[in-house]
Amino acid sequence: MTAKIFALDLGNKQVKLKSSKDRVRFPSRLLNKHLANSGKFNDFGKLLTQQKELDIHEYQLLNDSETFLLGNDIDQLGKDDLVTDTIQFGVQRYSDPLFLKLCSYSIGLLANSFKAAGSEMIEAEIVIGVPTEDRTKSVMMSLMEALHKQHSLLVDGKQINVKVTNVIVVPQPVGTLYAKLLNEKLNLTDDQLLEQTIGLVDIGGGTILMDSIKKNFDFEEIDREQQETGIYTLYNRIINNYSGKYDPPNQYEVEHILRAGIESGENKFYYSPTAKISEDITELVQRERQIYTELIIQTVKSTFKNLGKFDLIIFTGGGSNILIKELVEKAIPNCEFAKDSEFSNVEGFYKLGRLQQKQREQGDSNGEV
Repeated sequence: MTAKIFALDLGNKQVKLKSSKDRVRFPSRLLNKHLANSGKFNDFGKLLTQQKELDIHEYQLLNDSETFLLGNDIDQLGKDDLVTDTIQFGVQRYSDPLFLKLCSYSIGLLANSFKAAGSEMIEAEIVIGVPTEDRTKSVMMSLMEALHKQHSLLVDGKQINVKVTNVIVVPQPVGTLYAKLLNEKLNLTDDQLLEQTIGLVDIGGGTILMDSIKKNFDFEEIDREQQETGIYTLYNRIINNYSGKYDPPNQYEVEHILRAGIESGENKFYYSPTAKISEDITELVQRERQIYTELIIQTVKSTFKNLGKFDLIIFTGGGSNILIKELVEKAIPNCEFAKDSEFSNVEGFYKLGRLQQKQREQGDSNGEV
């Protein structure tokens, strides 16, 4: 039986997952079920809220007494002060107990999409990306230890068993490159890119990752930077500079405001402190977007000091969608924005896993060992 390929992009702000059956995104935030159900008269409220379909699921490791909630609608529970973010910077993140739970929960979620889940052991190969400078021997060992094993857990009360047979830990920029270089049939779409010098700017929730890659995936040490000025920097500026007559929005509300305004294509941004109030904060958001975009441009120029040596500079990550693209393109003419940028890394991880599996199978059929 051929193992499934599970691709994991466990960002500080968002989790992105990919398999042959599913592609999902949800916040990197956990809520202990016991805390979610706390509060006087909570049971009466649940009678009503259970009638509303929420994208929230329960996860519990079989060797763990605690159950946690995950999902896109976790903020709708009104428990933001009790939710735990998994945001951390540096190598300590990969040994944090909540991060390790998030890994197992993500594997269980992907496995649950398959018909055999719950009745059979699902075999899977994991491809996971980490920032280039975090891809050290100790981090890789930690991830191997955490992932390369059997994962047994309950997903919404259903027992899922997954045997991980292989783990591939890749530098995060490889995902965007594989997504761009390979089509769905795993054929090269543009082999000239392999001969070019490419800069990658990955704007996530907590960090900005900048990497320089010469031909044939030769990662350079010089033009590389990891800064803690991800898109949360913009969120916090909007919160701190809000001067309306209501309490300022929190980070999660700001995220929804920005996503709704940009995805609508209208670039109009509204803050709803209550269900009946809608305040137009477009002027504030657009001003702060411009300031943040200019900050990113200066950061890229100071990291990639000789922009002329790059054939292409690719902006990727969910945060790149929030930049004012016209300003970036004017300042950095040899740039492009990754297609489907929020998922480009995990799509590339998935293609890389499929390609490695395909090459192994071809080697086995040819009698190679």
